[in-house]
Amino acid sequence: VIKEMEEKKPHYQTSVTGLLLALSIELYRIQSEGGSNIAPTNQPPENAMVISPVLDYIEDNYAQQFDINYLADICRLSPTHFRRLFHSIIGTSPLDFVNNTRITKACNLLRSTEYSIMEHKYSVLEISEMVGFRSVSSFNRHFMDVMQITPRAYRNETLQVKENQEKLSILEYKGWMYPEK
Repeated sequence: VIKEMEEKKPHYQTSVTGLLLALSIELYRIQSEGGSNIAPTNQPPENAMVISPVLDYIEDNYAQQFDINYLADICRLSPTHFRRLFHSIIGTSPLDFVNNTRITKACNLLRSTEYSIMEHKYSVLEISEMVGFRSVSSFNRHFMDVMQITPRAYRNETLQVKENQEKLSILEYKGWMYPEK
């Protein structure tokens, strides 16, 4: 858990949730074997790990189009039960989770120059298609819902921050003060 929190790789929050869930299940088993009759108050659902394959699938295939029935089939659950279970474990609907994953990936592409080919910076439309949105308007709407800013404004802000960081150098500082201009 600590390693995941320090490294902050994509979807580390979901990974930490899963690890803590596994830990709580193991502690519950130890407690049960010890003869204690006191059940934990925040006991996770018994079948909480059943959605793990879906989380892996979404991470690997976020740019693809798939529906709720397909995700439910991965877990061998009915779509209704899958939605209910997913929401109770993750705290959001499967569709919102997929869209949040796509927005996270889009943020990485918007602020990164490493994804450019021959000095070509991907447009917002290209990025929206790369992360799995069918239309740029849908992408803009979901991006705005999650990030509270448009994709174009997000890119401009991150590029501006990057340019300002490149302009300042440690050699320009005198003690704790900025140089006079």
